[in-house]
Amino acid sequence: MLSTWKNQLPIQDHAAMLSYRERAVKMISHAHRTLQHLKSARAFEYDGAVADLIPATFCFLGCIGEALTNAMQFLNPDLDESLNFTLPWDFVLAFYPLSSPNHVPVPDRHDPASHSLDEEEWCPSTVRYLIKRSNVSALRHALRRGPRNRGERHDKCTPYACALQSVDVDNYVPKHAGTLKPEDSCDCPYIKPPLAAVTAALSAGAIPVIRLPHDGETTTGERLAVSLSSDGPYVALSHVWTDGMGSNTETGLPACQVWKLAALAQALLPSSEGRFWLDALCVPRQPAARQQALRLMGQAYRDAEYVVVRDASIEACSQDASSEEILLRVLAAPWMRRLWTLQEALLARRLLFVMRDGVVPLGDILPGEERLLADPVLAGLAGEVHRLTKLRRHEDSSNLTIADVARALRWRATSRASDEIPAIVSLLLDEGEARRVLDAPVEGRMERLLLAVGKVPKSVVFLSGPKLGTEGFGWAPKTFMTVATGQERGGRDMNTSASAVVTPEGLVDYFCVYRLEGGAGVDEDGAREFTGAEGEHWVMRCGDESFAVSRTHMETGKYRCNFVLCTGPNLPGDEQQLCLGVCGNIHQTAGEEDTLSCVYGTRLVIRKSPRSGANNDDEEEVHSELLAEMHKVCIS
Repeated sequence: MLSTWKNQLPIQDHAAMLSYRERAVKMISHAHRTLQHLKSARAFEYDGAVADLIPATFCFLGCIGEALTNAMQFLNPDLDESLNFTLPWDFVLAFYPLSSPNHVPVPDRHDPASHSLDEEEWCPSTVRYLIKRSNVSALRHALRRGPRNRGERHDKCTPYACALQSVDVDNYVPKHAGTLKPEDSCDCPYIKPPLAAVTAALSAGAIPVIRLPHDGETTTGERLAVSLSSDGPYVALSHVWTDGMGSNTETGLPACQVWKLAALAQALLPSSEGRFWLDALCVPRQPAARQQALRLMGQAYRDAEYVVVRDASIEACSQDASSEEILLRVLAAPWMRRLWTLQEALLARRLLFVMRDGVVPLGDILPGEERLLADPVLAGLAGEVHRLTKLRRHEDSSNLTIADVARALRWRATSRASDEIPAIVSLLLDEGEARRVLDAPVEGRMERLLLAVGKVPKSVVFLSGPKLGTEGFGWAPKTFMTVATGQERGGRDMNTSASAVVTPEGLVDYFCVYRLEGGAGVDEDGAREFTGAEGEHWVMRCGDESFAVSRTHMETGKYRCNFVLCTGPNLPGDEQQLCLGVCGNIHQTAGEEDTLSCVYGTRLVIRKSPRSGANNDDEEEVHSELLAEMHKVCIS
């Protein structure tokens, strides 16, 4: 229907298109406000609402609005950024307890007679991930389809992490090929490459690559040979350990796994002698050799002729399945949410996915722009997968920012927290800078990485999760993997404009600065203490305007501040914004710009108070002075 509508648009008449677009924006915006009003009025909050079709209808209306918003790009054929139009519709999901996938905003599941609901529940963390990283239409489609049935139960999972994807590295046992279920069996021996050959290559700064031995070649019983990446083309494997291919050089893998991988490499590169790189065989357990292998891992994927993705949930899907089905299985695959697979995907020259009946390039599973604009389900499912192509840096090493990496890591996880910086440093820095970062102690690597990057978006101060807390870096995140580590506290993704300078003394940039005036409750440092209780706010009065200020809903407790920083320069309106409460002082240096030097405090939510000009006696009111719409600030 949308395609038919698109074909009837007056594309050649620019003035008519703009007029048509203006009317469409008004109508869609009006529908958006109406649905938001129904939500605010709690129109559908009543006993039995989840089981009723009325909330499902409400969700369906949101899907229609999403489809029309998505199709608005048809009215911008010249891709004028000033005409881009977006509206979030995920508020229509507010009526459903989506942490329990039994309750879904659809009246039924796809072919409900063919499966048991209990056996095919999505993991709560996957549902939350789909909410945040797709759209309402794609989520609705995913919940109707259900996950691939592998006999898995998610009763021990949380909205932040899947317990089934957690790996106990110390007690991990590799699986034989095709034996993902306990009732399957295979007793083939483990095989491995010669440890001395692998460590010798690593010590020389070279990348070891596995190959099958030539006829008559002696391999001291290990039955695998080692060559170097520079000897010729090879295939690099990208996988998740829960599928059974995790190990190390000293332990090796079941022979059935190795022969299968070698056969795949041979099929892709017939003249390569089945040469492949796999962490399970090319990364030793011994600490020094392991660290050197991790330093070279980015180069191993960058130099590979192909990077091949092996994920059991993707391999269960046929390449002849619908675009919606393939994209759903890729988007929801564990591979999309593991730490190391990010660099493996982004550094690949050519990224391939192993499916049930073939190997498919990444580009072949992504629909064209015309289909994406006409189908919001496809658009929602393809968005995060398409980001892998957008961020690919093989040909242009300057197009990846720390904001891109932070966004991608937010929902990813690892079994070793110390692997975070080694897994991303190759995406952001050249080899020399990366080595200097990795030479630092584990606890100092994030600080050194940020200093090496040099400039970051100032919205980094609004990221949720724990902070480094070291001198000059109280603002800096301890990890970017905030969701999977259970440390997500709302927040938002960083924007890509990097204007804040990282210095040893602190983060330097310009903010809209409000100074709180003195009076009762002010300590000797000029700061006020606020209770920060849940649901409570205080009123910041600035001239004739008043603003309600509170802690974020995920953070409570007492805090102190004498300055409030907004990203500015525009004052907050009816929509709430994140701001920062800090304690500090203005430093005046002759011949230099005045600087507010402050200590990172707490994230706050600020919005225009509905009581401008009048104050409730129960509200604490604090007068403030706007120092400057954009004032230089150093946050330590």
